[in-house]
Amino acid sequence: MQINELFIWLIQFSPIIGCIAILCLMHNRKHLAPFIGSFSVFVAWIFSCWLLISSFSEKGSLFINNQYEWLSAFDMTISLGVMSDGLTAMMCFVVTSVALLVEIFSKGYMEHDKGIARYYIFLSIFIFSMLGAVLAVNLLQIFIFWELMGLCSFLLIGFWFEKPQAVSAARKAFLITRLGDLGFVVALVVIWNEIGTLDISLINESAGQFSTLALFLATFGLLCGAMGKSAQFPLHVWLPDAMEGPTPVSALIHAATMVAAGVFLIARFFPLFELSNDIQDIMLFIGLITLLLTGLLGIASNDIKRVLAYSTVSQLGYMFVGLGLGAYVAAIFHLITHAFFKALLFLCSGSINHSTDTFDMRNMGGLYKLMPCTFLTFFIGSLSLCGLFPFAGFWSKEAIIGVAYEKNIYVFALLMLGVFITSFYVFRAVILTFFGEFRPSASFKDKGMHVHESAPVMTVPLIILSIPAIFIGLIHFAHIFEEMLLHANPFLDHAHAEHHFHLFIPLLSTLLIAGGAFLAYLIFFKNALRDLRILTNNSFLVRILNKRYYIDYLFEQFFVSKLLLKNIGSPLVYFDKHIIDKIVNGFGRSSIYFGKIFVRSFNGEIQFYSFVMIAGLLICQIIIFVVSYYILGL
Repeated sequence: MQINELFIWLIQFSPIIGCIAILCLMHNRKHLAPFIGSFSVFVAWIFSCWLLISSFSEKGSLFINNQYEWLSAFDMTISLGVMSDGLTAMMCFVVTSVALLVEIFSKGYMEHDKGIARYYIFLSIFIFSMLGAVLAVNLLQIFIFWELMGLCSFLLIGFWFEKPQAVSAARKAFLITRLGDLGFVVALVVIWNEIGTLDISLINESAGQFSTLALFLATFGLLCGAMGKSAQFPLHVWLPDAMEGPTPVSALIHAATMVAAGVFLIARFFPLFELSNDIQDIMLFIGLITLLLTGLLGIASNDIKRVLAYSTVSQLGYMFVGLGLGAYVAAIFHLITHAFFKALLFLCSGSINHSTDTFDMRNMGGLYKLMPCTFLTFFIGSLSLCGLFPFAGFWSKEAIIGVAYEKNIYVFALLMLGVFITSFYVFRAVILTFFGEFRPSASFKDKGMHVHESAPVMTVPLIILSIPAIFIGLIHFAHIFEEMLLHANPFLDHAHAEHHFHLFIPLLSTLLIAGGAFLAYLIFFKNALRDLRILTNNSFLVRILNKRYYIDYLFEQFFVSKLLLKNIGSPLVYFDKHIIDKIVNGFGRSSIYFGKIFVRSFNGEIQFYSFVMIAGLLICQIIIFVVSYYILGL
């Protein structure tokens, strides 16, 4: 095994080694779990940095593809291994960077939780799963880690299982992502049937050999899988409810793991999508619908974590639009910038909750004086989310919007509308949380709590994350990013939708951001425009937003109640109760009955036992003869 390959294996397996160590010590030394978990991810981060630097130095031409035979049956051979290219190097760095800071932050946030060892075990497996999917060498390997991610998300979202809301949210996330995974399975079968391999490199190189129908089914199946994980309309309903899990988990899910996996999957097989114009159009439409509808939902929510959750779904919509327009590099670029500033925002919300004991923005206010570090870092993340120059989000959004302007003016207009909506709900959250007078809840007063800045173990990760939230977009200038993503993959030479820089786009974007901020200032700080019918609780818009377009209602009433429970669950329960149970119970009763008969037969006489043995042998010989002569014709 070459040293390069060994380092890559260490990237993937360091978290799981930490998990095993925590598992061994969780009963006697559970207080060591944060240190072991953080150190294991730190090791993975060190080697991810090495991989990224190596890719930079080679200008993206570093390509490692090592496979080992795992299963071989009939004409099918399945291999396991690791694959590294520019996309892998960048994703490994992002995942380990965010995960490391989340692990450190969790030390302060989960310090007094009795299940802290269990938390770090689940977190380590989650990180291992995402790295496994990123480094996978074939589609089956991706699918295995894909499903393991789904299991870990279920365990982490439902971590506080004593809360019914957490259990319900975990179940909801698991079921909805499984819907998308059905498409993934279809794609896996179609690809194997079409070209006889699941190797990622061979699939992309053979993209032109797919028949029209096979190409459509494969890309549509992969798109369904990506929609489930990346929470695209109408499979987005699980992500806001996932806020029931610990806040550091939300930061990891929304920034660098679960939701990023869907976009990564499409990017990994983009040569297939590039040849399917119909699927690209579907992807573009889904992205537009998602970014606008979920952006509006962010306006109506009073829970700061839910606002950030809806913003995540909306920003993922931008990435799907970018991929639908053929802007592969721009979409991945936005995925990376979004990972840092969204992790920053979620961890800031965790810091706020740790101090105020609430996520409800109606019970906040005036926190910029009391929590200056949290306020400053949250504000930086907010400006990057809005896409204001020169923050990281500006460069990645401009790349997608610029391509839209040159390819489809209507898409461009809708993206600019999304900029305005984003600015409005972001500054609404900033104003309600940090400005005005502090509005503590009655329970907060009863507990005698006071607002204070979080401990350094929580604020230091915020400060570190604010640095890439400002500066990471500058890699756009050096074209290093494009080289890393494209040069190692000859089949992606044309997957970079070029666009010219148009000065009026950032100017228009800045005006829209300022307009959204000013409108939020008038409504939520100055209390102006409150009398407008559209803003009242009884207005049609507010009612439908509070009900989340009734999609959750339809999901509960029709998919869960009618389809799963009534049409599928009830027949299965009947089959289990009246057939399986009767068969099993019948075997039990038969065993008891024949046992009683045989007990009577054991009379202690050797002659009788010999007779039974000979008779049994004769019967077996007769059965063999009949089967051989009359049935098999031997």
